Amino acid sequence: YEEIKPIVLINPKIKKFSDEKSVIEEGCLSIPDIREDVERPEAITVTYQDTDLKKHTLEIDSLLARVIQHEYDHLQGILFTDLVSDETKKRIKKPLSKIKRRRIDVEYPISDSVDYQLVF
Repeated sequence: YEEIKPIVLINPKIKKFSDEKSVIEEGCLSIPDIREDVERPEAITVTYQDTDLKKHTLEIDSLLARVIQHEYDHLQGILFTDLVSDETKKRIKKPLSKIKRRRIDVEYPISDSVDYQLVF
């Protein structure tokens, strides 16, 4: 991935969401082995500062818009599992409980600071 440069968004704020939405399967390293369909706006407008603290505004669509929304949700204390249907939440309750109790093997460390709330 040497040709890929990271995108740094300091103090991001999503200012606008498109009316057009799409449903795509999402997963997260914070929640190993769980992947579910999540509906999100197809495009966003985000303001942020760069590493020189210069302010910018970007209009973003497609996969990058989804990734930024997913990561922005983390900053707001939202996990993708909070955005799925009630039926899906019931279906993934047991696997989430296993993750919370650290009864799952992954090839990376699971942070003790993540608190999985099982709200139904």
